Amino acid sequence: MKTRSILLITFLFLGFASGCAENPDSAMKDNGITKVQNVSMDQSLSNKAKEKVTKMQDITEAKAVNTDKDLVLAVQIKQFNRFQTKSIEKKVKTNLKKWFPNRRIDVSTDLKILLELGELEDRLQENNMNQQKLKKELQQIKNLMKEKT
Repeated sequence: MKTRSILLITFLFLGFASGCAENPDSAMKDNGITKVQNVSMDQSLSNKAKEKVTKMQDITEAKAVNTDKDLVLAVQIKQFNRFQTKSIEKKVKTNLKKWFPNRRIDVSTDLKILLELGELEDRLQENNMNQQKLKKELQQIKNLMKEKT
């Protein structure tokens, strides 16, 4: 009876321990990059920024949209690094300023901004947007970034 309970406790412990382990293969399959191609507005800069940022160790997903002067990027951070969001955000912003010095860069780790930029990327992909509408929607997203809730 005692050996049964020891075996049961051992198997339960192994089950919980293996269930909490991170699977590195799943992170390699989908790195959260959506390539946006729009004939009227060049989004290659934002695509390059997303590729470079998702190669960073702490980032799981990135969404970005650019205009002729601005680059707005939102990133999702790995769960274990949630307490360092400000330092990661600052590191991403300084790297982007180094890579793209002639752009105004805004970076956010907020999930709402990530979702909004994802929707904007989808609309750009469908070619349902002109330059003025893009600038207006990007300004609304920037205003959301500045709000502190």
